[in-house]
Amino acid sequence: MVVKFIGSTRYLAIVPIVGLAVAAAVMFLFGGIGLFTFVLRSISEIQAGHHPTEILPIFELLEFVHQFLIGTVLYITAMGLYQLFIQDVPLPMWMKTESSEDLETNLVGVTVVVLAIEFLGVVFSGRQENLLQYGAGIALPIAALGVFMGLKHRSHAQKHANAGEAAKPAE
Repeated sequence: MVVKFIGSTRYLAIVPIVGLAVAAAVMFLFGGIGLFTFVLRSISEIQAGHHPTEILPIFELLEFVHQFLIGTVLYITAMGLYQLFIQDVPLPMWMKTESSEDLETNLVGVTVVVLAIEFLGVVFSGRQENLLQYGAGIALPIAALGVFMGLKHRSHAQKHANAGEAAKPAE
């Protein structure tokens, strides 16, 4: 009875799964609407005689990419939690989540890209006066995540090497 109850508590993960999925949908929806509006506005300004380089600021496009990437992080996290706690889902191999480490690796990778896009958006917009300080503030978490993933990979490789040595027959 107690074991069955404890086993069924895995369904509590539905709360963050639904919340993350809804948040991802909102990011995709608003990003899509904003991008569509941006394209229509740009087309009308080109038809009005403006030069395309005047009306197509790259940082605005990067903001939409940033929004879609955040939505992607939220979606990957929701799907990963669903796979870990509820049931397996037919997904592309790169989205398969067999452990919390798989989910963590996907999140770290997409987070690094989101931070880089954020920095590029600031560079292109020119809205940051102290760019070096801002860039360092973004580079430090990226470097920390890189070191973390490197150490994790090294630890994994070491475990597999040790397991391989333990499996060899004694001479």
